[in-house]
Formats: sequence, structure tokens, C-alpha cells
Amino acid sequence: MIKVKVYAKVNISLLVNGTDNKGYHILDSVVASANIADVISVQKSERDVVVMSSANESIKAKILSLVAKMREQFAFSPVCINIENNIPLGAGLGASSADMSGVIIGIDELFDLGIKKEKLIEIADSVGSDTAFMLDGGCGRIEGRSTVTDRFCMKERNAVIAIKGFCNTADVFRLYDGLPKTLQALDNSAVIRALENDESVEGITANDLTTASSVLNPDILRAIKIMGKCAYMSGSGSAVFGFDVSEDKTVKLKNEGFEVFPCKIGNFVTQVIK
Repeated sequence: MIKVKVYAKVNISLLVNGTDNKGYHILDSVVASANIADVISVQKSERDVVVMSSANESIKAKILSLVAKMREQFAFSPVCINIENNIPLGAGLGASSADMSGVIIGIDELFDLGIKKEKLIEIADSVGSDTAFMLDGGCGRIEGRSTVTDRFCMKERNAVIAIKGFCNTADVFRLYDGLPKTLQALDNSAVIRALENDESVEGITANDLTTASSVLNPDILRAIKIMGKCAYMSGSGSAVFGFDVSEDKTVKLKNEGFEVFPCKIGNFVTQVIK
């Protein structure tokens, strides 16, 4: 059996720079891992089966499709995949991408396939925009649709993640496309330098999807207001995270019905446990 531990990701800054000629949004995002992790176990079996601690038939179907795609290129016997879900699903924290990357790594390791890194990335890109980043985790920059650049290290920061409600990513981007755009003089290279130097990122970050997501889920703005400075939405929502959130604010979030996850954000990398 192979076990793969894959951490959640947060988008510390997410800029949208138009669309490409295929209609995909061109992203520029600084991402870092939070120490909330899914554990994906892969072992040989008589048939392909996926077991998840959080029932989600859509992700199960995607994983089985991924296994079939990999088998078309690499010969391996059926597998039983067991997923311990700790990353909240559908919150912009990369839960499904974490599971997909864990399956890719687990199959490669279990059958000693020796798949080259470039091919692993290609497979990951075919199933999700964050999946290639999740193969390694840690801290980095995602540009274009899914290209990982500028890997960096940062000192761990105490954080709180708050979640209430749900945002459908396709609906968020559809609404975003219809909203007026404002010019921003923001540079994610400056965000990375600040994180590397353990400096504040207040005032130099943005998530361009916040307005659209908040129309669909007003609790996003409520969480940001409660947390105050240095609170940001991750991905397309609905998770909001804040650095160094006080205990009284954490209690207030809980009292208003938010799921609250105290955590650390930093260079938490994907781990293979044989």
C-alpha cells in the first residue's frame, strides 16, 4: 500500500488577466499550503474502487475516469483507493485536486511506473487547474491556466479558515465576466517577496473573483468583515482565511454559523508514505 498526504491550498492573491484564445481565464495566483490534509491510500485490488470518508459521487467518478486514462498509457492492475477527507469540499481549497494528485502519485509509486515529472504534470493538468501544483504542494505561483512557476518558501503563519455556504466555480466565472473591470496596479512578485521576507501582504494582494463570489454567497464578505485586515477569499470561494485572527473573532465566526479551521499556512509539501 502507498499513502500520499496532500495539503489544502489557499490563494493568497488571485488576479484574472483576461482569457486565452480557447476562452480559458488567464490566472496569476500566489498559492500556499495550509496544514489541513487529505490522505490518499492506494493498494492493489480485484477491481477499481474508490472509498471516501466524505461521500461525493462526482469526485469518485472523476477519480475512476483518471485511473482509466492512466491505464490506457501505463499497464497496471486494478486498485482500491481510500481517501480520508479532511480538506473541506467545494470551498476553494483544492480538495478535489488534492485527491486527484494523490491518486496520480499513488499509482506511480505502487506499481513503480517511473513516470517522468513532465508526464505527471501533463496528467494532472488534464484533470484540474490546481492538480499540478498539488503534486508537490508548498508555495508557488500559478500562471495562465495551470502552469506552476516561482516556487518559494515562507515562514509558517498562523491562520483561520472560515466557511459558510457554497460557490459553484462555473457560476462565479460567468458572473465575473459580466461585471465591470477595474484596473489594478498589483504585482504578485511583490506578494512573493513579502512572504519570503515574512512581511505583511496587506494592501498588495487581491482576489479578483471576490465580488462575483460574494454576490452568490454574501457570507464571504461577512467573514472578511469579521476577520478584518489580512482576510482574503481563496479560489472562487467560499472559504475565507485570515492571518493572526484573534480568539474573539474566531468565536464570533462560530457563533454566526461558520465552520472554522485554525491552521498554519506555509511550505507544507506533499508526502509519500510507503
